[in-house]
Formats: sequence, structure tokens, C-alpha cells
Amino acid sequence: MEFTPGTCDLYSRRASYFCCTLGSARSNIDPPGDPESHVLEAIASFLSHCQLRGVHRPCRSLDLGANNGWMSAYMMQLGSRVVSVEPAADLARALNETAMVNCWVDRLTLYNARACVGANPWCMAPVPCLQCSCCKQCWRWGNNHGRSQVADKYGDNCSAHFGLPPSVAGVDYDELLWTAASGSGEIDLLKMDADGPEGEWMERLEKLLSQGAALRVRTIIVEGSHLDPAVLQRMQNKHNYTVLRLDQHDERRFITRQGWDAYSPSGTFARLDRFRDKHAESERARCKYSPRARGLLPMGDNVSRLELEDEWFGVRAMRHVFRIKPGTTEQGWMTILQPVIRCSYPGQYVLTLDTEDELLPPMKKPSPGGFRSPERQHWKQRHGAPESPTPLDAVGNGTF
Repeated sequence: MEFTPGTCDLYSRRASYFCCTLGSARSNIDPPGDPESHVLEAIASFLSHCQLRGVHRPCRSLDLGANNGWMSAYMMQLGSRVVSVEPAADLARALNETAMVNCWVDRLTLYNARACVGANPWCMAPVPCLQCSCCKQCWRWGNNHGRSQVADKYGDNCSAHFGLPPSVAGVDYDELLWTAASGSGEIDLLKMDADGPEGEWMERLEKLLSQGAALRVRTIIVEGSHLDPAVLQRMQNKHNYTVLRLDQHDERRFITRQGWDAYSPSGTFARLDRFRDKHAESERARCKYSPRARGLLPMGDNVSRLELEDEWFGVRAMRHVFRIKPGTTEQGWMTILQPVIRCSYPGQYVLTLDTEDELLPPMKKPSPGGFRSPERQHWKQRHGAPESPTPLDAVGNGTF
């Protein structure tokens, strides 16, 4: 996040508090400084097994839109080999230095480039980047506050001063997929977050899968920028991905550090549909991040996302997610991809080949002697359970 210690100089001066407050939380409901902790939870959920695999079968990940590398670094920390793509020259260098100082260089293949579908000439062409943090199509937290401190200080001499390339070009998206898959043909985790091209990337991936390419992407974490509902519908129903929506930018609940919902009465989880009427306008509003589709509108069939998603808690390392119901139609996906809060940011999604049984742990049996607890006796009366000791998951699925 910085070239000079203590300055956060890869960001504008007005955004430097982002560094200073990283990892801090002033109260029970203040968000921690960790950037996109919901994505970190998802990465942990699908790469935590990597260190158990032998050196001859390492996990393989592809990070499109690596930014300053905090997600790529987390993937490497968990033992995965990572192909990272980041068009901002100074952020790419920061990621490379992170790998060096942590002795992860053998796990990182870094492209300071743009990921281009179909080798698009406009995308592939070199873009001058003399001011090292100001390439076209580059994003960083706080860029609405202006250029980074290093760009302000060194101007057009910035790239030369830090030994960065004077221009940044593109690299073919298909090449990146096959490089990440290496000889195995399998990518354990594909993360796509670049605030724009995700829809194009996802469409190309689905086309490769439909064409029978010898490529297997086990889990995808993608921001919902310009995603096509028809593509998501095919990924779910044709390619058998289980789809989860992370709770970032949802804001109907706020899970505290103690595990409660701060927006519900103390010590409870109130019904999610209690403010249904107040969300109705947002579910239909058209704005920047509303999905585009042929002849379809959000909630065009008057079916709310409340009927299209299940709320799940404690899914591996993810504390709170929404599972998109199997068999969701293109119209349903049109509604799901709509921002939850009116004209707010798009959602982020996990698509995984792991089944529901693999995602949710089995319910444990009651402990010895627990069959006489008053709580269990009342539970048996409600469910008509037999008197003999029976595993709970034989009569109820534990859905909240």
C-alpha cells in the first residue's frame, strides 16, 4: 500500500486514513479496516485445504484485478500458486515486493497488464503510464480523491523514478486461464474484480465451458459489474455451479463480532422480509449497476429476491451468505443481480462446483445424555420426532 513506510503513498493524501485505520474497529458495529473481509472469508473457504495437498498437486488461482495484492497475498499465504493481473504499474510492483518479502516468489506469476477478451486490439495496445498510478482503466481505493501521493510528487517522471514500465499493454484472457490452469487444466479459484470487464470475462469463460474446453474452474469469486443474467443462468443450470451471493452491499443485516445482527432487536435475527415494502422501489430501479438484458426488467415478474434466495449462516469460513435457489430463471437472475440498496454497488458472487452437501457441515448428533434436555423434549414434540435417539438431520435440515 506504500513505497515509503508510514505514508500510504500509493493512495491520495486524503485517502491515507484507509491505511491508518486498517484492521481497526472502534465499536461493535464499526466495520473492521480489513478490505472486503467477505471476499477474504470466501477465499479462505475454498483454499484452506491447499496446504494439505502435496507439492506435486498445488492449488492454482487466478486473480484478475489484483490491485495492491492483498487478495493475491492471502491466496499465496494459504499455499496456492497465483497468477495475478493488475494494470496499475505501481500496484503491481507493490504486489511483487509483497511476494519477495514473504518468500512467495515461487508461487506468483505477475502480469502488469489488462486482461483482454479475444485479443481486442484496443485493449491490447500499450497505454502510456509515465505517471505510474494513472494508467487508463486503473482503479485504486480512494481514487475519487485524486491521484496518488507518488504521482503528485514525481509527475511524468514517476515511472522512471521507481523503475516502472513507461506503458502498460494487454494480455489475452484465454492465455491467462490456461497459464493459471498449467498442465492440470484445473483452476481452484478464479477471482474477478475490476469494476467493469467482469461481464465480458464471465461470458467468455462460459463459452469455453460450453465448447467443451478441457478446463475446469472449481470456484469463481466475481463482482457483479455488468454480468449477463443469461450467462449466470447457464453457469448455474447448465454447468452445475452452486451460486452464493456474499452479503457485501446488501446491508439488510450487519453481523457483529459476537455473531448477532446489529439491525435486529438485541440478541435476535429478525425476519429478513420485515421491510419488504421499503425495498420494493430499489428492487425495480434502473441505474448504473442494474443488469442489462433483452426485454427483461428487475422484478419484471413481481417475484422478489426474497423468494429467489435462501439465507445461510456459517458456510465454512463465510459467516453469512445468500444461496441462489437452484433452477433460477434468466428473469430471476435479472432480479438477483439488481443492487439491493437503490443505485448502490453491485453484489459479489461465489460460483462453485462444490455441492450443497460439501458446503454445509453435517449436523452433529446430540451429546450423550442430551436426549433428556427440556429443549430437546420440546423440539421432539414440535416435529413429531420418535422417542429413540435420532440424528437431528434425519428430521430437520437446520435451515434458519
